[in-house]
Amino acid sequence: LLERLAALKEKFVAALEDVSSEQLAEVLNPERGTTLDDYLDFQMFHEALHLGELTLLRQLAGKDDQVI
Repeated sequence: LLERLAALKEKFVAALEDVSSEQLAEVLNPERGTTLDDYLDFQMFHEALHLGELTLLRQLAGKDDQVI
């Protein structure tokens, strides 16, 4: 699983390196005015939230090691 996540991270970073400022400003949801940049910001926040949840669950399970 960790190997797969590492591979996905590499693909994601490589894809982001090719995104232009114009593409980031592209509106994906006209009703809300949500841009690609807004979407990516939310996804990073969302993943960080889950990481915090998993860290808490690991601590509750007695795992006191640092994952990241």
